[in-house]
Amino acid sequence: MINVLQRAVGNLVVPAAFLLTVAVVALNVKRLPPAPQELWFIGPTVMITIAGTLSLSYHRSRVFFICCVLAFCLWIVGQETSDSLKTVMLFAAVPLNFLLVCYFSERGIITTSGLIRLFFIAWQVALAVYLIEQQVVIDPTLLNPVDNFPTWLALPVDQVTAFVLALSLLGCFVFMGLDETPINQGMTTALISIVIGYFLPTENAWAIFCIAGSAYLVGSLIRDSYNMAYRDELTGLPHRRALNEQFLSLGSQYSLAMLDVDHFKKFNDTHGHDVGDQVLQMVAAKIRQVSGGGKAFRYGGEEFSVVFTRMSADDAFYYLDEVRKSVQNYEMVIRKDPRQDEAEEKVAKKQRKRGSFRKANEKVSVTISIGVADRRSGGSPDEVLKAADAALYRAKKAGRNQVTAA
Repeated sequence: MINVLQRAVGNLVVPAAFLLTVAVVALNVKRLPPAPQELWFIGPTVMITIAGTLSLSYHRSRVFFICCVLAFCLWIVGQETSDSLKTVMLFAAVPLNFLLVCYFSERGIITTSGLIRLFFIAWQVALAVYLIEQQVVIDPTLLNPVDNFPTWLALPVDQVTAFVLALSLLGCFVFMGLDETPINQGMTTALISIVIGYFLPTENAWAIFCIAGSAYLVGSLIRDSYNMAYRDELTGLPHRRALNEQFLSLGSQYSLAMLDVDHFKKFNDTHGHDVGDQVLQMVAAKIRQVSGGGKAFRYGGEEFSVVFTRMSADDAFYYLDEVRKSVQNYEMVIRKDPRQDEAEEKVAKKQRKRGSFRKANEKVSVTISIGVADRRSGGSPDEVLKAADAALYRAKKAGRNQVTAA
Protein backbone atom coordinates (compact mmCIF):
# COMPACT_ATOMS: atom_id res chain seq x y z
CA MET A 1 0.00 0.00 0.00
CA ILE A 2 2.90 2.35 0.77
CA ASN A 3 4.31 1.78 -2.73
CA VAL A 4 0.91 2.58 -4.23
CA LEU A 5 0.73 5.87 -2.33
CA GLN A 6 4.32 6.72 -3.32
CA ARG A 7 3.50 6.15 -6.99
CA ALA A 8 0.31 8.18 -6.64
CA VAL A 9 2.23 11.08 -5.06
CA GLY A 10 4.78 10.90 -7.87
CA ASN A 11 2.01 10.99 -10.45
CA LEU A 12 0.53 14.10 -8.82
CA VAL A 13 3.60 16.26 -9.40
CA VAL A 14 2.73 17.25 -12.98
CA PRO A 15 -1.04 17.75 -12.31
CA ALA A 16 -0.23 19.81 -9.20
CA ALA A 17 2.11 22.07 -11.19
CA PHE A 18 -0.50 22.36 -13.93
CA LEU A 19 -3.32 23.26 -11.52
CA LEU A 20 -1.10 25.74 -9.68
CA THR A 21 -0.35 27.48 -12.98
CA VAL A 22 -4.05 27.59 -13.84
CA ALA A 23 -4.83 29.02 -10.38
CA VAL A 24 -2.25 31.79 -10.86
CA VAL A 25 -3.78 32.64 -14.25
CA ALA A 26 -7.31 32.62 -12.80
CA LEU A 27 -6.33 34.93 -9.92
CA ASN A 28 -4.61 37.36 -12.30
CA VAL A 29 -7.01 37.10 -15.23
CA LYS A 30 -8.06 40.75 -14.80
CA ARG A 31 -4.48 41.83 -15.49
CA LEU A 32 -4.41 39.92 -18.76
CA PRO A 33 -5.83 41.26 -22.04
CA PRO A 34 -9.64 41.00 -21.81
CA ALA A 35 -11.15 37.88 -23.34
CA PRO A 36 -14.58 37.84 -25.00
CA GLN A 37 -17.29 36.96 -22.47
CA GLU A 38 -18.52 34.28 -24.86
CA LEU A 39 -15.27 32.37 -24.21
CA TRP A 40 -16.22 31.70 -20.60
CA PHE A 41 -19.71 30.69 -21.69
CA ILE A 42 -18.95 28.28 -24.52
CA GLY A 43 -15.31 27.40 -23.74
CA PRO A 44 -16.04 24.59 -21.25
CA THR A 45 -18.67 23.08 -23.54
CA VAL A 46 -16.35 23.13 -26.54
CA MET A 47 -13.45 21.55 -24.62
CA ILE A 48 -15.65 18.80 -23.12
CA THR A 49 -17.04 18.11 -26.59
CA ILE A 50 -13.50 17.80 -27.98
CA ALA A 51 -12.56 15.38 -25.19
CA GLY A 52 -15.70 13.33 -25.76
CA THR A 53 -15.16 13.19 -29.51
CA LEU A 54 -11.55 12.04 -29.10
CA SER A 55 -12.61 9.40 -26.58
CA LEU A 56 -15.01 7.97 -29.15
CA SER A 57 -12.33 8.06 -31.85
CA TYR A 58 -9.76 6.33 -29.62
CA HIS A 59 -12.33 3.92 -28.12
CA ARG A 60 -11.76 5.10 -24.54
CA SER A 61 -15.08 4.49 -22.83
CA ARG A 62 -13.97 5.73 -19.42
CA VAL A 63 -13.01 9.15 -20.76
CA PHE A 64 -16.35 9.29 -22.59
CA PHE A 65 -18.24 8.62 -19.34
CA ILE A 66 -16.20 11.30 -17.56
CA CYS A 67 -17.13 13.76 -20.32
CA CYS A 68 -20.80 12.89 -19.74
CA VAL A 69 -20.34 13.62 -16.01
CA LEU A 70 -18.56 16.92 -16.78
CA ALA A 71 -21.41 17.92 -19.09
CA PHE A 72 -23.78 17.12 -16.22
CA CYS A 73 -21.70 19.48 -14.02
CA LEU A 74 -22.07 22.33 -16.52
CA TRP A 75 -25.80 21.80 -16.65
CA ILE A 76 -26.15 21.73 -12.84
CA VAL A 77 -24.18 24.94 -12.36
CA GLY A 78 -26.51 26.77 -14.74
CA GLN A 79 -29.71 25.65 -13.01
CA GLU A 80 -31.71 27.82 -10.63
CA THR A 81 -32.19 25.57 -7.63
CA SER A 82 -31.38 25.50 -3.91
CA ASP A 83 -27.73 25.76 -2.95
CA SER A 84 -27.99 22.63 -0.79
CA LEU A 85 -29.24 20.47 -3.68
CA LYS A 86 -26.70 21.90 -6.09
CA THR A 87 -23.86 21.28 -3.62
CA VAL A 88 -24.86 17.65 -3.05
CA MET A 89 -25.05 17.01 -6.79
CA LEU A 90 -21.75 18.71 -7.62
CA PHE A 91 -19.61 17.52 -4.73
CA ALA A 92 -21.16 14.22 -3.70
CA ALA A 93 -22.83 12.63 -6.75
CA VAL A 94 -20.27 13.84 -9.32
CA PRO A 95 -17.14 12.77 -7.36
CA LEU A 96 -18.69 9.36 -6.69
CA ASN A 97 -19.20 8.96 -10.44
CA PHE A 98 -15.54 9.85 -11.01
CA LEU A 99 -14.53 7.23 -8.45
CA LEU A 100 -16.68 4.57 -10.12
CA VAL A 101 -15.26 5.36 -13.55
CA CYS A 102 -11.69 5.15 -12.16
CA TYR A 103 -12.63 1.71 -10.83
CA PHE A 104 -14.12 0.61 -14.17
CA SER A 105 -12.03 -1.17 -16.76
CA GLU A 106 -12.25 -0.42 -20.48
CA ARG A 107 -15.30 -2.34 -21.72
CA GLY A 108 -16.41 -0.20 -24.65
CA ILE A 109 -19.47 2.02 -25.00
CA ILE A 110 -21.81 0.12 -27.29
CA THR A 111 -21.54 -3.06 -25.23
CA THR A 112 -23.71 -4.52 -22.49
CA SER A 113 -21.39 -3.17 -19.80
CA GLY A 114 -21.07 0.23 -21.49
CA LEU A 115 -24.83 0.63 -21.97
CA ILE A 116 -25.43 -0.23 -18.30
CA ARG A 117 -23.00 2.50 -17.29
CA LEU A 118 -24.66 4.98 -19.64
CA PHE A 119 -28.06 4.06 -18.20
CA PHE A 120 -26.71 4.66 -14.69
CA ILE A 121 -25.57 8.17 -15.64
CA ALA A 122 -28.84 8.88 -17.50
CA TRP A 123 -30.82 7.75 -14.45
CA GLN A 124 -28.97 10.29 -12.28
CA VAL A 125 -29.68 13.06 -14.79
CA ALA A 126 -33.37 12.16 -14.79
CA LEU A 127 -33.41 12.18 -10.98
CA ALA A 128 -31.70 15.59 -10.93
CA VAL A 129 -34.25 17.00 -13.40
CA TYR A 130 -37.10 15.73 -11.23
CA LEU A 131 -35.61 17.15 -7.99
CA ILE A 132 -35.01 20.55 -9.60
CA GLU A 133 -38.52 20.71 -11.06
CA GLN A 134 -39.95 19.83 -7.65
CA GLN A 135 -37.81 22.59 -6.10
CA VAL A 136 -36.48 20.20 -3.47
CA VAL A 137 -34.58 21.74 -0.57
CA ILE A 138 -32.45 19.42 1.54
CA ASP A 139 -32.70 19.79 5.32
CA PRO A 140 -29.33 21.14 6.58
CA THR A 141 -29.57 19.03 9.76
CA LEU A 142 -29.39 15.89 7.61
CA LEU A 143 -26.19 17.07 5.99
CA ASN A 144 -24.57 18.24 9.24
CA PRO A 145 -25.19 15.41 11.70
CA VAL A 146 -22.26 16.27 14.01
CA ASP A 147 -22.81 19.08 16.50
CA ASN A 148 -19.88 21.20 17.65
CA PHE A 149 -17.93 20.28 14.54
CA PRO A 150 -14.28 21.54 14.81
CA THR A 151 -14.02 24.96 13.25
CA TRP A 152 -10.59 24.18 11.78
CA LEU A 153 -12.27 21.49 9.68
CA ALA A 154 -14.91 23.89 8.38
CA LEU A 155 -15.39 23.60 4.62
CA PRO A 156 -17.56 25.55 2.16
CA VAL A 157 -19.79 22.44 1.94
CA ASP A 158 -21.77 20.47 4.51
CA GLN A 159 -20.27 17.61 6.51
CA VAL A 160 -21.77 14.68 4.58
CA THR A 161 -20.85 16.16 1.19
CA ALA A 162 -17.33 16.96 2.43
CA PHE A 163 -16.90 13.36 3.60
CA VAL A 164 -18.10 11.92 0.27
CA LEU A 165 -15.88 14.35 -1.66
CA ALA A 166 -12.82 13.49 0.43
CA LEU A 167 -13.51 9.75 0.08
CA SER A 168 -13.89 10.06 -3.69
CA LEU A 169 -10.71 12.11 -4.08
CA LEU A 170 -8.78 9.61 -1.95
CA GLY A 171 -10.18 6.71 -3.97
CA CYS A 172 -9.19 8.32 -7.29
CA PHE A 173 -5.78 9.06 -5.80
CA VAL A 174 -5.29 5.38 -4.85
CA PHE A 175 -6.44 4.14 -8.26
CA MET A 176 -3.93 6.51 -9.83
CA GLY A 177 -1.21 4.74 -7.86
CA LEU A 178 -2.53 1.25 -8.67
CA ASP A 179 -2.85 1.89 -12.39
CA GLU A 180 -0.23 4.38 -13.54
CA THR A 181 -1.84 5.36 -16.82
CA PRO A 182 -2.30 8.89 -18.22
CA ILE A 183 -6.07 8.27 -18.29
CA ASN A 184 -6.34 7.83 -14.50
CA GLN A 185 -4.14 10.87 -13.98
CA GLY A 186 -6.30 12.93 -16.34
CA MET A 187 -9.58 11.91 -14.69
CA THR A 188 -8.30 12.73 -11.19
CA THR A 189 -6.98 16.08 -12.40
CA ALA A 190 -10.33 16.90 -14.00
CA LEU A 191 -12.13 16.17 -10.71
CA ILE A 192 -9.76 18.38 -8.72
CA SER A 193 -10.17 21.11 -11.34
CA ILE A 194 -13.93 21.40 -10.98
CA VAL A 195 -13.65 21.46 -7.18
CA ILE A 196 -11.05 24.26 -7.20
CA GLY A 197 -12.87 26.17 -9.94
CA TYR A 198 -16.15 26.23 -8.04
CA PHE A 199 -14.69 27.51 -4.78
CA LEU A 200 -11.89 29.79 -6.00
CA PRO A 201 -13.06 33.36 -5.21
CA THR A 202 -12.35 34.99 -8.54
CA GLU A 203 -14.37 35.86 -11.62
CA ASN A 204 -14.74 33.11 -14.27
CA ALA A 205 -12.73 30.63 -12.14
CA TRP A 206 -15.29 27.89 -12.78
CA ALA A 207 -15.05 28.27 -16.56
CA ILE A 208 -11.25 28.55 -16.50
CA PHE A 209 -10.80 25.37 -14.48
CA CYS A 210 -13.41 23.48 -16.50
CA ILE A 211 -11.53 24.34 -19.68
CA ALA A 212 -8.18 23.48 -18.05
CA GLY A 213 -9.40 20.16 -16.58
CA SER A 214 -10.94 19.09 -19.87
CA ALA A 215 -7.79 20.12 -21.76
CA TYR A 216 -5.66 18.04 -19.39
CA LEU A 217 -8.02 15.12 -20.00
CA VAL A 218 -7.50 15.56 -23.76
CA GLY A 219 -3.73 15.60 -23.25
CA SER A 220 -3.93 12.45 -21.13
CA LEU A 221 -5.97 10.73 -23.80
CA ILE A 222 -3.37 11.58 -26.44
CA ARG A 223 -0.50 10.47 -24.19
CA ASP A 224 -2.24 7.16 -23.48
CA SER A 225 -2.79 6.55 -27.18
CA TYR A 226 0.85 7.40 -27.86
CA ASN A 227 1.98 4.89 -25.22
CA MET A 228 -0.18 2.18 -26.76
CA ALA A 229 1.20 2.91 -30.22
CA TYR A 230 4.86 3.29 -29.27
CA ARG A 231 5.46 1.47 -25.97
CA ASP A 232 5.71 -2.24 -25.23
CA GLU A 233 3.08 -3.20 -22.66
CA LEU A 234 5.16 -5.87 -20.91
CA THR A 235 8.44 -4.00 -20.43
CA GLY A 236 7.35 -0.36 -20.72
CA LEU A 237 10.11 0.30 -23.26
CA PRO A 238 9.46 1.96 -26.63
CA HIS A 239 9.09 -0.76 -29.24
CA ARG A 240 10.15 -1.21 -32.83
CA ARG A 241 7.88 1.44 -34.31
CA ALA A 242 9.44 4.06 -32.04
CA LEU A 243 12.90 2.76 -32.99
CA ASN A 244 12.16 3.22 -36.68
CA GLU A 245 11.10 6.83 -36.03
CA GLN A 246 14.25 7.37 -33.95
CA PHE A 247 16.28 6.39 -37.02
CA LEU A 248 14.86 9.40 -38.88
CA SER A 249 16.40 11.84 -36.38
CA LEU A 250 19.90 10.33 -36.12
CA GLY A 251 22.76 12.58 -37.12
CA SER A 252 26.09 11.81 -38.74
CA GLN A 253 27.52 9.95 -35.74
CA TYR A 254 25.70 7.27 -33.77
CA SER A 255 25.95 3.70 -32.52
CA LEU A 256 23.32 0.98 -32.48
CA ALA A 257 23.36 -2.10 -30.27
CA MET A 258 21.40 -5.35 -30.41
CA LEU A 259 20.95 -7.27 -27.14
CA ASP A 260 19.57 -10.78 -26.71
CA VAL A 261 18.78 -12.89 -23.61
CA ASP A 262 20.93 -16.03 -23.70
CA HIS A 263 19.15 -19.42 -23.83
CA PHE A 264 15.81 -17.69 -23.29
CA LYS A 265 13.74 -20.37 -25.04
CA LYS A 266 15.25 -23.08 -22.84
CA PHE A 267 14.68 -20.91 -19.77
CA ASN A 268 11.06 -20.33 -20.80
CA ASP A 269 10.44 -24.05 -21.33
CA THR A 270 11.97 -24.90 -17.95
CA HIS A 271 10.37 -22.27 -15.73
CA GLY A 272 7.24 -21.26 -17.66
CA HIS A 273 6.10 -18.19 -19.55
CA ASP A 274 5.18 -16.20 -16.42
CA VAL A 275 8.73 -16.41 -15.12
CA GLY A 276 9.98 -15.71 -18.64
CA ASP A 277 7.95 -12.48 -18.66
CA GLN A 278 9.50 -11.49 -15.32
CA VAL A 279 12.95 -12.08 -16.78
CA LEU A 280 12.16 -9.82 -19.75
CA GLN A 281 10.89 -7.13 -17.38
CA MET A 282 14.06 -7.38 -15.27
CA VAL A 283 16.35 -7.25 -18.31
CA ALA A 284 14.39 -4.29 -19.72
CA ALA A 285 14.75 -2.45 -16.39
CA LYS A 286 18.52 -2.99 -16.45
CA ILE A 287 18.86 -1.93 -20.09
CA ARG A 288 16.77 1.18 -19.41
CA GLN A 289 19.41 2.27 -16.89
CA VAL A 290 22.17 2.29 -19.52
CA SER A 291 24.50 5.26 -19.15
CA GLY A 292 26.17 7.37 -21.81
CA GLY A 293 22.91 8.80 -23.12
CA GLY A 294 21.75 5.48 -24.57
CA LYS A 295 18.05 5.01 -25.27
CA ALA A 296 16.62 1.48 -24.93
CA PHE A 297 13.95 -0.15 -27.12
CA ARG A 298 12.34 -3.58 -27.21
CA TYR A 299 13.05 -4.94 -30.68
CA GLY A 300 10.88 -8.05 -30.37
CA GLY A 301 10.76 -11.30 -28.40
CA GLU A 302 13.84 -11.46 -26.17
CA GLU A 303 15.75 -8.93 -28.30
CA PHE A 304 16.38 -5.31 -27.32
CA SER A 305 18.10 -2.37 -29.00
CA VAL A 306 20.00 0.62 -27.65
CA VAL A 307 20.66 3.82 -29.60
CA PHE A 308 23.63 6.06 -28.74
CA THR A 309 23.62 9.41 -30.52
CA ARG A 310 26.92 11.21 -31.17
CA MET A 311 28.94 8.22 -29.95
CA SER A 312 31.19 5.68 -31.61
CA ALA A 313 30.91 1.93 -31.08
CA ASP A 314 34.20 1.95 -29.15
CA ASP A 315 32.81 4.46 -26.64
CA ALA A 316 29.44 2.72 -26.40
CA PHE A 317 31.19 -0.59 -25.70
CA TYR A 318 31.95 0.37 -22.07
CA TYR A 319 28.37 1.36 -21.21
CA LEU A 320 26.95 -1.78 -22.80
CA ASP A 321 29.36 -3.98 -20.88
CA GLU A 322 28.19 -2.35 -17.64
CA VAL A 323 24.63 -3.33 -18.52
CA ARG A 324 25.77 -6.89 -19.29
CA LYS A 325 27.44 -7.16 -15.87
CA SER A 326 24.34 -5.73 -14.15
CA VAL A 327 22.11 -8.41 -15.69
CA GLN A 328 24.63 -11.17 -14.97
CA ASN A 329 24.89 -10.26 -11.27
CA TYR A 330 21.14 -10.06 -10.67
CA GLU A 331 19.51 -13.13 -9.05
CA MET A 332 15.81 -13.90 -9.32
CA VAL A 333 13.95 -16.08 -6.81
CA ILE A 334 11.79 -18.78 -8.38
CA ARG A 335 9.03 -20.40 -6.33
CA LYS A 336 8.18 -23.83 -7.60
CA ASP A 337 5.50 -24.56 -5.00
CA PRO A 338 1.99 -23.56 -6.12
CA ARG A 339 0.85 -20.32 -4.55
CA GLN A 340 -1.45 -20.79 -1.55
CA ASP A 341 -4.91 -19.35 -1.62
CA GLU A 342 -5.61 -16.30 0.51
CA ALA A 343 -6.86 -18.20 3.58
CA GLU A 344 -3.92 -20.60 3.61
CA GLU A 345 -1.50 -17.73 3.13
CA LYS A 346 -2.89 -15.92 6.19
CA VAL A 347 -2.52 -19.06 8.33
CA ALA A 348 1.02 -19.61 7.08
CA LYS A 349 1.87 -16.01 7.82
CA LYS A 350 0.68 -16.35 11.43
CA GLN A 351 2.65 -19.56 11.90
CA ARG A 352 5.83 -18.13 10.39
CA LYS A 353 8.42 -17.26 13.01
CA ARG A 354 9.30 -13.63 13.50
CA GLY A 355 12.42 -12.69 11.58
CA SER A 356 12.13 -15.62 9.20
CA PHE A 357 11.67 -15.27 5.45
CA ARG A 358 9.69 -17.24 2.91
CA LYS A 359 11.91 -20.06 1.75
CA ALA A 360 13.25 -19.56 -1.73
CA ASN A 361 12.98 -22.72 -3.81
CA GLU A 362 15.53 -21.67 -6.40
CA LYS A 363 17.60 -18.68 -7.41
CA VAL A 364 18.33 -18.16 -11.07
CA SER A 365 20.18 -15.60 -13.14
CA VAL A 366 20.36 -14.90 -16.85
CA THR A 367 22.94 -13.38 -19.12
CA ILE A 368 22.75 -11.31 -22.27
CA SER A 369 24.86 -11.09 -25.39
CA ILE A 370 25.39 -7.76 -27.15
CA GLY A 371 26.50 -6.64 -30.58
CA VAL A 372 27.27 -3.00 -31.33
CA ALA A 373 28.06 -1.10 -34.53
CA ASP A 374 28.35 2.53 -35.55
CA ARG A 375 27.87 4.51 -38.75
CA ARG A 376 31.15 3.24 -40.18
CA SER A 377 29.49 -0.17 -40.62
CA GLY A 378 26.82 1.02 -43.07
CA GLY A 379 25.33 3.91 -44.94
CA SER A 380 21.91 3.86 -43.24
CA PRO A 381 20.60 3.04 -39.74
CA ASP A 382 19.07 -0.18 -41.07
CA GLU A 383 22.46 -1.31 -42.38
CA VAL A 384 24.17 -0.35 -39.11
CA LEU A 385 21.54 -2.34 -37.20
CA LYS A 386 22.21 -5.36 -39.40
CA ALA A 387 25.91 -5.02 -38.61
CA ALA A 388 25.10 -4.88 -34.89
CA ASP A 389 22.92 -7.99 -35.29
CA ALA A 390 25.82 -9.79 -37.03
CA ALA A 391 28.10 -8.78 -34.13
CA LEU A 392 25.48 -10.16 -31.71
CA TYR A 393 25.54 -13.47 -33.59
CA ARG A 394 29.33 -13.59 -33.25
CA ALA A 395 29.04 -12.90 -29.50
CA LYS A 396 26.71 -15.87 -29.14
CA LYS A 397 29.00 -18.10 -31.19
CA ALA A 398 31.96 -17.08 -29.05
CA GLY A 399 30.27 -18.32 -25.86
CA ARG A 400 27.57 -15.72 -25.03
CA ASN A 401 27.53 -13.23 -22.12
CA GLN A 402 29.82 -10.76 -23.86
CA VAL A 403 29.84 -7.60 -25.99
CA THR A 404 31.16 -7.76 -29.54
CA ALA A 405 31.75 -4.76 -31.80
CA ALA A 406 31.26 -4.87 -35.56
